[in-house]
Amino acid sequence: MLLSARRFAITLILLCSILPSPASSQSVDDAGRPDKVLVVGTKEAPPFAMKTASGEWEGISIDLWRRIAEQLGWRYDFQEKTLADLLKGTADGSLDAAVGALTITADREKHLDFSQPFYETGLSIAVPKGHFSWTHIIQGIVSGNLIMGVLGLIGAMVMVGTVLWLIERRKNQHFGEGATGFISSLLWSAMTAIGHSHHKAPTTIAGELLAMLWILTSVIVVSTFTALIASALTTSQLRGTIHGIGDLHSVRVGTVASSEAADFLHGQRIEFETFATLEEGLRAVNERQVDAFVYDRPLLAWQINRSFRTTLDLLDPVFDKQNYGIALPTGSALREPLDQAILAETRSDWWKRMTHEYIGESPDHRIPSASEGLLGHGHH
Repeated sequence: MLLSARRFAITLILLCSILPSPASSQSVDDAGRPDKVLVVGTKEAPPFAMKTASGEWEGISIDLWRRIAEQLGWRYDFQEKTLADLLKGTADGSLDAAVGALTITADREKHLDFSQPFYETGLSIAVPKGHFSWTHIIQGIVSGNLIMGVLGLIGAMVMVGTVLWLIERRKNQHFGEGATGFISSLLWSAMTAIGHSHHKAPTTIAGELLAMLWILTSVIVVSTFTALIASALTTSQLRGTIHGIGDLHSVRVGTVASSEAADFLHGQRIEFETFATLEEGLRAVNERQVDAFVYDRPLLAWQINRSFRTTLDLLDPVFDKQNYGIALPTGSALREPLDQAILAETRSDWWKRMTHEYIGESPDHRIPSASEGLLGHGHH
């Protein structure tokens, strides 16, 4: 009796050890096909996952999943979820996979598995296309220093003209009594300051001494004024020349509120203005309300390609890098065939054509090297 009980206990332990856990309940046949219809969670995250007017799903991640599932003979149904439900459902096994713009992070890896990263991304900068704009130039030169310089020059001209009029008004018919003489003295002061000769001239010794002093002084005043304008114009031109993060400290920057881009800019001590949506922010760049907009590169590329192709540019630098992958329950039997398919498809001509259709640029540089690792952080 005791021997039978021991045999029963050993048999029970062996059975429990080979039964799959809920988190890895998928089983596949010899061809790698699951024995059920897969439940695949997703959420809207253009251009990775989007709903058409008819309710169909499309996007970079969706198209990749469809292509792989067709090749492997997988049957599946999409279920729309929130981000929290995607992560929870994948972790507890109620979802067989989660497809969208899911960032691979160390914290998420503690609770679920990720496929090979299929898309390397990060933050980038959108700026207006380079073209001449009087509005931009005027905004650049109208500065506090320039205004003070203009007011100082006008004040000096008025002061010299007034003193000359007081000296000459009773002895020089050109600068005689009354408004006409006073205006003539102001005109003489202005013409002398800019280096133009004038047929009217002082006749008294005091007036001539004032004239010589003003000629010498005006050279310095006008040179300073010219330098202020040149400096302001140069600053305006430089403000329109943004090449990377280092240039953002001296320009007007925008991003989406409560985004990772906002956290990044705050960490870099870059002042910025927030907008409710990406499209609203890009409209602000288009209308020159801000000089640059910082956000996730593929989302910027998709929106620019869709609505601002002729007016906005997306700069090449990518910073604060992160990787997107397909989330799976821990120990999922789908992972190995999925990884192999992702590695093949993301290096195919189909992948290049498909991503170009959505965002208008080549994805080659986004596939991470082994040295870059899999960990990143993002707001998706």
